[in-house]
Amino acid sequence: MVRTALLTLLAAVLVLPACSQSGKKPRIAREKLVGEWRSDTLPAADAPGRVHVLVIDAGGRADFTSTYLGRAPIVERGTWDGADSLVRLVVRRDGTGPAASMLFRLRDSLLVLDADTAQWGAAGLQLRRR
Repeated sequence: MVRTALLTLLAAVLVLPACSQSGKKPRIAREKLVGEWRSDTLPAADAPGRVHVLVIDAGGRADFTSTYLGRAPIVERGTWDGADSLVRLVVRRDGTGPAASMLFRLRDSLLVLDADTAQWGAAGLQLRRR
């Protein structure tokens, strides 16, 4: 009786963690994301243009830099994580201040931001690997 209870408990310990993994999305291979991603020069209301650069490292850190041409760059630092075709970026301006979250979709060789078109324009934000 004790032996049956122990075997049942052992089976539960081995099987339940495997079941909990089945609902999770597969992680994106880091080598698909690590590196520098850059936008084309985009229009800006009060500057000749703007460029966005995202640098992703293998350790889960990320820097998102926005440069309005003719001005000092704005650097936001934080972390990234990816699953399925989605990449979540959580950054803070100059590494401090309130956190901003951005959700990108990996589409072939592009990272495409899922965002409000009022903020990013009708074309949105697309970053290409450099």
